[in-house]
Amino acid sequence: MYKRLLTILFFILIHTVLLADLPILSSWLTINSNQYARIYQGSSSTTQTVWPTAISTPTFGGQKLPAYSDVQRVSYSNSYVYINATGLASYAMGPWFNNAAKSILFQNWPSNQNNIIRFPINPTPATTGAVTTKGGTIALGVNGVSFYNGGDAFSYTNATGLDAMAPSGDGIWNRDAMSTEIVTFDPSLAHQQNTGQYHYHINPIGLRFQIGDHVVFNSSTRTYSEDVGPAKHSPIVGWAFDGYPIYGPYGYSSALDQTSGIRRMVSGYVVRDGSYGTTNLVTQGRVSLPSWTVTAKNLASSILNSGQYGPNVSSTRPLGYYQEDNDYLGDHGYILGKDFDLNKCNARYCVTPDFPNGTWAYFLTINASGTSVYPYTIGPQYYGAVTGGAVKVINETVTQYAVGGVAYPITLTASNISTGVNLNWASVDGGYYSVQYSKDNINWITLATNVPSAGMVTNYNTSIINGYYRVTLTSLENYDTNESGSVNAVGGSSQTQVLGSTGTAHLINISALTPVGGVSGNPAAGFVVSGLGSKPFLIRGVGPTLQGYSVANPIMDPQLQLYTGSSVIASNTNWSSTLSPTFVSVGAFALNPNSKDAAILSTLSQSSYTSPISSSSNSSGLVLLEVYDTNSAISPNLINLSTKSYVSSANTFTVGFVIGGTGGLQLLLRGIGPTLTQYSVQNALLKPTLTLYQNSNVLMSNSGWSNSANSSEIQTKASQVGAFALPIGSAGSAILVNLAPGAYTLSLTSSDGNSGTGLLEIYLVK
Repeated sequence: MYKRLLTILFFILIHTVLLADLPILSSWLTINSNQYARIYQGSSSTTQTVWPTAISTPTFGGQKLPAYSDVQRVSYSNSYVYINATGLASYAMGPWFNNAAKSILFQNWPSNQNNIIRFPINPTPATTGAVTTKGGTIALGVNGVSFYNGGDAFSYTNATGLDAMAPSGDGIWNRDAMSTEIVTFDPSLAHQQNTGQYHYHINPIGLRFQIGDHVVFNSSTRTYSEDVGPAKHSPIVGWAFDGYPIYGPYGYSSALDQTSGIRRMVSGYVVRDGSYGTTNLVTQGRVSLPSWTVTAKNLASSILNSGQYGPNVSSTRPLGYYQEDNDYLGDHGYILGKDFDLNKCNARYCVTPDFPNGTWAYFLTINASGTSVYPYTIGPQYYGAVTGGAVKVINETVTQYAVGGVAYPITLTASNISTGVNLNWASVDGGYYSVQYSKDNINWITLATNVPSAGMVTNYNTSIINGYYRVTLTSLENYDTNESGSVNAVGGSSQTQVLGSTGTAHLINISALTPVGGVSGNPAAGFVVSGLGSKPFLIRGVGPTLQGYSVANPIMDPQLQLYTGSSVIASNTNWSSTLSPTFVSVGAFALNPNSKDAAILSTLSQSSYTSPISSSSNSSGLVLLEVYDTNSAISPNLINLSTKSYVSSANTFTVGFVIGGTGGLQLLLRGIGPTLTQYSVQNALLKPTLTLYQNSNVLMSNSGWSNSANSSEIQTKASQVGAFALPIGSAGSAILVNLAPGAYTLSLTSSDGNSGTGLLEIYLVK
């Protein structure tokens, strides 16, 4: 029941952040993009601690100026997502060698590729998918690094008995990169050709380690290995040019069941050794092609004439040496979804954590020992219609979703230390900063100039306390500006108070899906508005419209009231259509015309407010209780949100909230149970467990606040924000966390299985 409610509530919240929460926008890596790309150079570099920032080599590729790593900019239109990237990873790339003994350096080194790649937002299946066997980039990793197909661009020449690089060679028996080039791969299983384009042919294990996909890293040997016993579904590792995601090797055991467990996805391809009804190439020779090549290569038949034969299987050209040494099980009577997981395109239709309603998705393929197996990423053909790929310029109006590199958000934070205040900010390699102070947020004095970046994070200590602080990027060392996202961040700044919010971040919305009536009583949302002036706030009690979101048993006649103190300042039982423009402006989903949902738009100033909700017919059911800040850019703003609800085994108390703006917020989150009895609350929840989610991912959880490692800080911050005290050793739960803008979900459950009333609280720490 809880998972269903969590999914429903997050689906409703997603309307608030609209297109910006699509996985094809949110999965790209910009978090490390403010650092220069770095490489290991040479055989002694496994112990090297200082990495070069300007990559240079006398052979092919290389950088004369530093270039930033990962994705530099994400933007979108109604139809496409555009990625600006250098094609250089943020993990340390290299070293590369030309022999297994690692005594000869590989001649090619990576360089900035100046990439702009687009992807369709709404992918569609293709009647006959475009081939992926022509060479070059076929997909992009979430770090902006290219995926190539499984070939190495060489094919067998029947007339000479030699393998030749395209466009020479017959193009019939195409060499497999894993068999022929793996000796040149770095520990992250990537390399580059003489153009300097760093790319993956197979499992991008270094990238997978960065994004937490069941990979272990040995820092002493700089080697990666597959972790034992995958505990969760693989994350998205890249996107194909048809707009479908590429996941790591692990998915749900049953394609459409998120509760079916996790296991390694099994490729539909096997080597042609006579097993599974395949041709035995060892005994019969390479005299025929597998059936999949007929469609993929537009051939009349898989039967070859003698002038098209390949070389015999041998120690120098073993099975698997050519891509055509692999056959597809579906062409031999084996059943997709039963005997293997992935179709000819190396994809399946399935639910994933990012697509709970289902999608076509590709999966990386490895065997039980962790070794990559054909077709590695995407099969010989795409599943979808290919409308994405490299572009020279963006020829349409786009909205910027995220920037990295020199424009990576500064996100300044400040904290009290014994000698004053420590300023800590996300910085960019090669940057220089000024630090300023203001007592009134109007008049500023400069504390320091030309503070050099210390890498991805820079610190500055000052003895001046109790005020506002601002850090500004004033200059940059020379760098390779190609595909920096077409932005210049010099002059960009961020400011903060000693504690609390950074940038322009504010709480803009809270949504609670909660029962009404019967033993559950009538829930209420409490919120505090702080700051000068006044402005409208939107409060909604949604019942009937929830039927369109698959919510069972919503109340059909919610009655909403708004109090300040003991005075009712507004009430509503049937919303007015005049509020529809406000719904659109705050990103709230539309209410059904003529429904009996309730909504209030009221101009409020600094004070505390309570908004209880009930059923006007005294019926029972579920209701969505929402509070929206209609313009978080101006004062006053929400600083405290709380909601009370009944919790049982059949009803997990679920609250969603949204942070808007830039920068981040420090929040104190609390789930209260037993302490409520001191405030005349009957049947309080005895053992509450508080869990914080983003999407369906657990960020933090707590079942006893005083058992936390930072319990003393939680106690201090609770006093600072005016929250009532929780007794030490009590079963109340609390989380102190710094969060970036986005949509989040809180759940309050009972750790002992008992029912009772619980209170969820969200405090902005000042």
